[in-house]
Amino acid sequence: MPDDAARPRTIRPGSDEARAIADAFRATYLADAPAEWLASPEAEPELEHEVVTRHADCVRFTLPWLASAGLGRVGTLVEVGCGTGAKTAALATIADRVLACEPSEPHLAAARARLELMDVRNVELATSPAGRFLRDVAARCPDGVDAVVLYAVLEHMTLDERDEALGLAWGLLRDGGALVVQETPNRLLPLDAHTSDLPFFGYLPDGLAVRYADRSPRRWFREGIAAAGDAEAALYRSGRGLSQHEFELALGRGFADAIVADGWSVHLLNRDEVHEDEFHLREWAARRGLALPPAFSRYWIALVARKGANGELRPPAAPAVVAARGGGLDLRSGEILLDAGGTLELELAPAPVARELVVAADRDLAVPVAVEVDGDALLVVDAAALGRVEAAEWCGSRALAAPFPAGASRLVLSVPAGRSGRARLPYLHVR
Repeated sequence: MPDDAARPRTIRPGSDEARAIADAFRATYLADAPAEWLASPEAEPELEHEVVTRHADCVRFTLPWLASAGLGRVGTLVEVGCGTGAKTAALATIADRVLACEPSEPHLAAARARLELMDVRNVELATSPAGRFLRDVAARCPDGVDAVVLYAVLEHMTLDERDEALGLAWGLLRDGGALVVQETPNRLLPLDAHTSDLPFFGYLPDGLAVRYADRSPRRWFREGIAAAGDAEAALYRSGRGLSQHEFELALGRGFADAIVADGWSVHLLNRDEVHEDEFHLREWAARRGLALPPAFSRYWIALVARKGANGELRPPAAPAVVAARGGGLDLRSGEILLDAGGTLELELAPAPVARELVVAADRDLAVPVAVEVDGDALLVVDAAALGRVEAAEWCGSRALAAPFPAGASRLVLSVPAGRSGRARLPYLHVR
């Protein structure tokens, strides 16, 4: 677990600071919220999530992920759609200057109040839609900027707005600058967890989705679509998933080669555990020879694309089984189950450069797993190692990473004999 003194501070739940920010939110973007909701038991957890959790989530997972992609410190960072400033306050700790926009006046007022209460002084806020804001920044910064962040925002844009925002953001970057996208729902996966909470909803054409929206278990979504004058526009404002198609149309077919980090990073695996659906999508694409970038095979699209990069991020290499001894082995959808006394030998195509082994295990792993590479010990996955991992409370697995030597080709996983239980590893890849 990282040293708390070495990372930006977070907001302590129940602190004077948290209460002051919550009061500011009540006076700004929640000013028109129904009084009965604000007084209800549901309001307090929602406020704490917006005040505390979203900021902490960015500090704990997004910032280390960005640092692993070479964005530990930047000059000018641009954020599109800053909301109430939860991410802005965290991103401001790694930038000399942050330029952020938010089209909603009440949300921008909430962000301004948060930043003032947290004593964040290197952020400039603007009330503006994305396209106009990015054009204004381009005029102000003719030499380009270091990073443009689109965090949980693209899904709320129309198709034309997405195309415009992605194109302008990429054009705004200096050579070597980075486009960052995170927490954007993926339309290629079957469950629309972001908006409707309905299976296959993201696959539906807009008109059919509008007509089917009243089947959603989420009241706010059903009623919002039913009351909207332009129901299809309301569908996008509520949140409509994306895929690689928008990026390819806006940025060109070679865009995937510029991706240097994605949601399969160890940092984001400890935020959002692997789902079986994600393996199914990736393996389906691989069997058909489709060039689906790994970033677009997770439920939440997350990527860092660096201008000028050219294929630096290699797709995860799935090892092939050479031998299994001891019984209890089950390989399905990327999952490994290994009983006590069991040994699994895996083979990889040797790579000329060093790579990284990423392995995820159940957080309550019953038995330790030793990992060897070409006969040398690499790491031990056990309760102690998993206990040191910084992971989201809701994440059912814990991911570890270790350097994988250049030229290595054999992995051996083993569980000591005489132990009771079974090891479950939902994810093991080298990249």
